[in-house]
Amino acid sequence: MTYKVAIAISGAVSLGSYEAGTMYEIINAIKLHNESNPSDQRIKIDVMTGASAGGMTAALIAQKLLYESNSLTGALTNVGYLAWVKKVHIDGLLTTHDNDNENTSILSSGFVDSIARNLILGRYESTSIPSKVPHPASATTIKLGLALSNLNGVDYARDIFTATHDGLTGDKFIETRHQDRLTLTLGENDDNQNTWQKIADTSRACGAFPFAFSPVALFRRFEESDYQGRGAEDFSAVKPDGKFTYIDGGAFNNYPLGMARELAKSNDKDPLDYAKRFYFYISPSSKTSTMDLTTDADSPAFKMMDVAKSAAKGIFAQSRFQDWMMTDKINHKVKLLDERAKQIVDIVTSSTKTAVKRLAQTSKELCTEIYKDTTANDEQLDDAIERLTLQYKEDFADYVNATQEEKDAWIYSIALLEKSAGLNDFDIMNVYTITAKPEDLASEKVMSFMGFFEERFRHHDYMRGRLNATNVILHILESRQDSKKAKDHLPLNIDSAFYRAQKKELEDILIDPKLGNVTPKNAARAARERLYERVKDRYYAIAKQMGMNWLLRVGLYNLYIKKRLKGYFEL
Repeated sequence: MTYKVAIAISGAVSLGSYEAGTMYEIINAIKLHNESNPSDQRIKIDVMTGASAGGMTAALIAQKLLYESNSLTGALTNVGYLAWVKKVHIDGLLTTHDNDNENTSILSSGFVDSIARNLILGRYESTSIPSKVPHPASATTIKLGLALSNLNGVDYARDIFTATHDGLTGDKFIETRHQDRLTLTLGENDDNQNTWQKIADTSRACGAFPFAFSPVALFRRFEESDYQGRGAEDFSAVKPDGKFTYIDGGAFNNYPLGMARELAKSNDKDPLDYAKRFYFYISPSSKTSTMDLTTDADSPAFKMMDVAKSAAKGIFAQSRFQDWMMTDKINHKVKLLDERAKQIVDIVTSSTKTAVKRLAQTSKELCTEIYKDTTANDEQLDDAIERLTLQYKEDFADYVNATQEEKDAWIYSIALLEKSAGLNDFDIMNVYTITAKPEDLASEKVMSFMGFFEERFRHHDYMRGRLNATNVILHILESRQDSKKAKDHLPLNIDSAFYRAQKKELEDILIDPKLGNVTPKNAARAARERLYERVKDRYYAIAKQMGMNWLLRVGLYNLYIKKRLKGYFEL
């Protein structure tokens, strides 16, 4: 039995270092498990999704899992550490590179592109591509999903009828969607420059943080799976070149666990696969409340500007709300259905033959009725009965000796409950979250750009990611020792003593020096001054583009902006 893991990585800016640390530990733990356990107990990573910095990491890790096992070894030499701790730094981000556009960014997009080219496309620079060496933690194929934000937007439509003086005419109800994504199924035949050039470009668009980095143009085709079949209107006529402009995918979907679930379900064909599916959600910060407890429409102090601020905040927060946040509620309902399935067994086995016959007939007729309107793309009743029988058969101890009417009364009653509760498309999601507290991170300040100032900040957060992942791994190992909890956890079978020792080692490293919750003043002054001057230059350029005259530009800067910027960078 192979267990499958889907990993979702949120946006993080320079805290990509934290995410790199967590990824190293997860991959290494699965590697250790697979190397010391029978082949029928393997754990494989088959889904990787990401937003912003997490999308860049997801793309990078997916390639190395499939083709370059050695790139993921060594705590301080693996590709995640190289990318997020060693290679990215403020000097490179403030140096002009090819294709930089000063009109649309503060930092160098070309520098980020050069890192992607080195670590992702470097594999294809020589005349012969190196031999493939799949990682022990990798599935044969990996579904990669990158969150995108399309500034142009793509239309989604539904047919409607409109009343006119001549009667009813066909029309469409149209919504333009800016949340976008790219998904690909990658295997051994995708180890080529064309495929990974596309992924490298898309991952850069996925991480194009507004104002810091320039938007990225991508060429999309309607025939790509993320449009066709998901309700999008064919844009081939209005956008024949397929060219769209993208910014940071985290703007609309910074928590791509929902995308990971969708891709995982497309891999899980067996009705019992949900019991072998586990998720890791990685983010340097936990999702916290943005609920506003102060806004009061009846307050005399509530002014027009307050309305604007509250509306902007609410619209932004709502645009990022994800359906996966309802996971716990769905899990509760699924568990309740499981309990009801067991109760129905007791009802069936303790009832008279007449009562069982009546229950079988009634539940079957009701199921036939509620499944009558399902479309060809929806699960049909016969398929649902087959799936539910496999899922719940173990709960019916004497299933083999039961009469057909007893089996029908039991399984059609379950099908009726499941369909009525709208749970036929849901399974329990076993999700491990690896997040951190702001006070434990060195790079959290300055909108999480703080880590770009100094390598020691990024190294600290990388180690914090390793420690937090180690804690989750220990939790899994300890829970597996509890017979009541074991079935709900990833069946990791590795040395817990090794991880207890590693936890102590990482805790000692993170105590001295203590870099958690540092402020810009802790960074080198020269770096802060350079960034301050860059922001100042961009302000004057933007103000000029907006048509401000010289006097207004200088006056606004000296009276208002200068003091705020100096305070922000603690200069």
